[in-house]
Amino acid sequence: MDSICIYSGEVDINDIHDLRQHTEHALKQRGLDDDTCASLVIVVEEWLSNIVNYAYQGKKGELELKVDVNDSQARICIRDQGPEFNITSVKAIQIKDVNSPDAKPGGLGIELIRRLVDDLDYSRSEDGWNQSCFRRNIQ
Repeated sequence: MDSICIYSGEVDINDIHDLRQHTEHALKQRGLDDDTCASLVIVVEEWLSNIVNYAYQGKKGELELKVDVNDSQARICIRDQGPEFNITSVKAIQIKDVNSPDAKPGGLGIELIRRLVDDLDYSRSEDGWNQSCFRRNIQ
């Protein structure tokens, strides 16, 4: 895979726009079509927002963002040092249920991510880093 580190360092909410643009540029440089780029950029933006708002509670925190592309797939891996959070263990929500009086807030971003990627996985390193990877098949 053709791997590139988009970012490694501290982030807060003000950095998300720039990271989104850097990701889009990197994906386009690797020849991905506009639809695939747009989908993966949305995934990055949603996941970074979750990390900044929930894991780091709006404060600065460490983050690594990498993009890998080969002939069959694009893969984005995001590492953070927030509390352990396994995206794969979050129960899927039914979009039609969000207007229900019993609906709990949250979860739409994760559901959107699931719909935009073909596979996702999670791991937690012994030194306290969460790693969430998102894969999208390409032609």
